[in-house]
Amino acid sequence: MTEAASLLSVMGLRDTQARYSLTLRVDRGQLVYLSGEEPAALSRAARLIAGRARPAEGAVWLSGRAITNDWPDAKRLSFVSGGAGPLFAARRRGESLRALGLSPEGLNDAELRFALRLAGALKARPAMLVADASAPTLGEGTRLRLLDAVRGACREGMGALWLAGGLAGAEKADRVALTAEGRVIQSGPLQELYERPLSAKAARMSGECILLDGKVEAVKGNRVLFITQGLDIPCRSDLWLAPGERATLFLRPEWLRWSRERVKGFSPPLPAQVKESAAGPDGLSLCFSLPGGQELPIRRAGYEGEIPRAGEHYDLWWDTERALLLPPEDEE
Repeated sequence: MTEAASLLSVMGLRDTQARYSLTLRVDRGQLVYLSGEEPAALSRAARLIAGRARPAEGAVWLSGRAITNDWPDAKRLSFVSGGAGPLFAARRRGESLRALGLSPEGLNDAELRFALRLAGALKARPAMLVADASAPTLGEGTRLRLLDAVRGACREGMGALWLAGGLAGAEKADRVALTAEGRVIQSGPLQELYERPLSAKAARMSGECILLDGKVEAVKGNRVLFITQGLDIPCRSDLWLAPGERATLFLRPEWLRWSRERVKGFSPPLPAQVKESAAGPDGLSLCFSLPGGQELPIRRAGYEGEIPRAGEHYDLWWDTERALLLPPEDEE
């Protein structure tokens, strides 16, 4: 996509410390959630994108016009961040917060300040919003309400880039971009990132996961026979793999099942022993130990079946259509 085709385009944006090099885009009516592991780096990136700081390299386009080293007016681009600053009078606070579905009661000063700034930015009806929510000051409920307000403005044509650590509220976004070591390692709908990560790091950033190292034994199309823990496991992969290559098997804990008897039509079972077992109001928490020593933590909310006990032996299995092979983590 060309710069002119997107509302906001960021190409190879690098700060003076060369800690990252960002490339991304935001289309009209789209909410993009940029997530990273370092709040300070995200905040710096937000300022560079919004023209509040000077980059060492790269460029930013807004509606096809270069705005690198520029400070766009609020009708074109509004920038919102946390930090110290004055608060409005009580009456103005209430009016502004009601527009976001919030009330002053129950908000700490940092939440109140960020919400008021966001309300002011949205009232200006900018073409593009850049919101730096990287500081861990927004409670989950507040964050969701604010993202709902931004999502509503996007439905009217505004583009928005929301920067934050973690993925709380990311389901509100059209697209999520994961950053690590200063670059976007994967972007797409949140569900796609959760089910089809491209690397072990993206798998970890998008949710709790299980990663098993091993090597490829045979390949036929996108079907692969994978060896781990001394077992041959059929799975699928979008990678170009050859027999003998190292790889990592990726699973989500909720995809795993356990039973005392083998189940046909699924993966060859992994023999495992229950190391820890705890049941409570929040559900069932288990930790299985594999023959090779690797531990697999599993949690089930609202579990009503037989509760495995510590020391018992089970077979673990999963739907082979869901498991993926990823590059070895040391080669990412």
